[in-house]
Amino acid sequence: MRPSRHALLLLLLASLTACTAEQPGDTSENNMSSNSSAKQDMQPSNNRQSGEDMKPAVDEEDMKMAASVDMRPGQTEPEDMPADVMDMRMITDMDAIADMGSEPDMRVEDMKPELMYPDAGGVTCPYPSADPMCPMGPHGPGSFISEFVVVEDKSCCRDFDGDGDNENFVGADLVSLANQFGGINVNQNTTQAINAGELVFLFEFENWNNDQYDPDITMRMLTGYDADANFADNVAGFGSFYVSEDSYKANGDPRWGFESARVHNGEFLATGGTLRIYFPGLVEDVTIILADAQIEADVTPGAVLGAGGGVALTNGKLSGAILRKQFFESMNAVSSNCACIGDDMFREKTNGSYECLFREDKCTTDPDSACRLTGRLDLCAGLALYSTRVDVDIDNDGKKDAFGFGATFKSVPATLLEEPAMP
Repeated sequence: MRPSRHALLLLLLASLTACTAEQPGDTSENNMSSNSSAKQDMQPSNNRQSGEDMKPAVDEEDMKMAASVDMRPGQTEPEDMPADVMDMRMITDMDAIADMGSEPDMRVEDMKPELMYPDAGGVTCPYPSADPMCPMGPHGPGSFISEFVVVEDKSCCRDFDGDGDNENFVGADLVSLANQFGGINVNQNTTQAINAGELVFLFEFENWNNDQYDPDITMRMLTGYDADANFADNVAGFGSFYVSEDSYKANGDPRWGFESARVHNGEFLATGGTLRIYFPGLVEDVTIILADAQIEADVTPGAVLGAGGGVALTNGKLSGAILRKQFFESMNAVSSNCACIGDDMFREKTNGSYECLFREDKCTTDPDSACRLTGRLDLCAGLALYSTRVDVDIDNDGKKDAFGFGATFKSVPATLLEEPAMP
């Protein structure tokens, strides 16, 4: 980052004055008084207007030393140089030095880690800890998503291609389609499910050493269920949750998480995520996988980062993209599993979009509401029409192949517990 030119000038003048004061044998009261006056005059003043006012008060010896750093060919008497000319020459030279030695302005991301993440004082027992005096347990600090709202326009949450507009097909188009054809208010249903303990999305963290500054945090997303059937304390930030077994693969690795996460000055960022989300009232068997998921949020100070601790995130934004092919193949899997359909509802076209294979409503009297919704001709035709509306190029091959997604959220501290063993 470029240093201030005026700051460099003040530093040079201060060092020259200090050198004069420390010369052997120079202990006169007059000289000490002169140097003290110079230091006072070098203090910045908003009232200084002219070059005369900007002149530091230095004695004759100081002028000789200052001028010696800026000798010109043929100049033999620097002490005779008028002080105001000397000052201007020094300012010009300092400009040149600053320009020659400066580098292009650095972004915050380019700074050294020790500058970007100051030692703000780590926690005593971050998870995991080998200290026997620290809390132990199978899970790190947790956070429960207490509010989750799919943004139903393009005011949020991410501009994938840098064109100045957010890509959010799912909220702006698909959610409105569900409301139009199915009479389903996705956000209202989501809120009710969260408050009733039916929809539990959890974050878990590891290796988090300071809640406001940490460049390398492990973050994953889990599902679970309430541990005490007291749903009110969940939203208040006092809930305990059993982590579901299906949060993990067969080898024990978490299914969903982020490649990297960090917090700087309380601003949390997680990138490179892969998550599964679902919404009450929609066809919940449909696999909705968010690729290239990203989370931005503010961390509430005072997080407890040890085992059994919790973290609160506010002003959260979750963005990602749903792969078109994966979504429609999942819809086909659902329709094939409905006895009243028993076959695919979509066929992929050569351009990557899909066509509806229904010619009439199906499953109109089926007791399974998911099959009744899946079998609707208007829903099938609407999704096929929207299959051309991909707005994200997820694999960067020059072809759009995914639907942008954006949601806002808030999460509160949560205690994560190991699922009890089956009797």
